[in-house]
Amino acid sequence: MKPLMTVGINYLTNWPLIRPKPYHSLRLHDHFCADVSILRIFPGEFRTTRSMLADLKGLVLQTFGAGNAPDNQPRLLAALREATDRGCVIVNVTQCTRGEVVAHYTTGSALLDAGVTPAGDMTPEAALTKLCWLLGDNTLTPEQVRARFQQDLRGEITTHATADEALDFKSTGFAKAVYKVLMQTGFLQTRLQHNPATCQQQTIGATLTCVNCNPPRGV
Repeated sequence: MKPLMTVGINYLTNWPLIRPKPYHSLRLHDHFCADVSILRIFPGEFRTTRSMLADLKGLVLQTFGAGNAPDNQPRLLAALREATDRGCVIVNVTQCTRGEVVAHYTTGSALLDAGVTPAGDMTPEAALTKLCWLLGDNTLTPEQVRARFQQDLRGEITTHATADEALDFKSTGFAKAVYKVLMQTGFLQTRLQHNPATCQQQTIGATLTCVNCNPPRGV
């Protein structure tokens, strides 16, 4: 996940990642599930996984590389499959400091087949907190928890837009990219010099309208 700011001699702020101030008041939801744990994958056998999962509603699985775990341990995979089938939400985060969970290899696909949900580039801490909060909401089913877990709720996960979404005028990223290109090519500077009012109304105004047409989500 990209940093919000890089601090050195200068301060380099990644403004597209900074969320706008919400329009309404802060609302706190105090529901929180404590029946969640973390299991760090290591080279070796997993003989107590089934008993550990018996009383859990959620589990954060810390795996190798891009989300890989041993696929030659049927006992481990069977325990994960049984848990997800009964409604336990198991998510997959990487042990690496950078990168994200992507099922490139057979070992990663085996976890998907067992019902494990990829956590993208979320940190273990973010994944644990998010899972506890979602599972604490008794109105959500396990499937809804899995779906919302993969959504960007507060900037905790990098989501990858489809081609149609990336070119949507409601996308703030698209609008900012258009403005950046126009500035770098000198298109806006030339128009600003000759007719500032018209340029602001027709070009910059249209770009800012794209940004504002997608109102920020509340907290």
